Amino acid sequence: MENFFDDDKYFSSIEDLIEDYFDGDEEQVKALEEGWTLKVELSELEPMFKLDADELDKLLHNSNEERYSEDGDEGRKIKEALNECIDFEKLNSSIPKMYYPTKKFVTLTKQDLLDFIN
Repeated sequence: MENFFDDDKYFSSIEDLIEDYFDGDEEQVKALEEGWTLKVELSELEPMFKLDADELDKLLHNSNEERYSEDGDEGRKIKEALNECIDFEKLNSSIPKMYYPTKKFVTLTKQDLLDFIN
């Protein structure tokens, strides 16, 4: 199994978990109680964020609020300009990706760790 979280701690593999929690010591793993389990959260590789004209307009508006008129009609024109000038698909495909929790959980057992070691 790869790329999961235990609470907020990210692990790229069971090997990383064994190294972190048991200092890589196989004997410590073998000494675990037979009923030992650890509930971990799966993860997916996702862009850090995704931008579109609406989101970018909000960011620009929030950082330049004093420059907008009371009715805020400039937002529509700004969104049109952003859509015309920016290839959002290309931009979003270039944004760095990281592993993020999915709210899907699995339970690791002592046997899972032993299977990895062997």
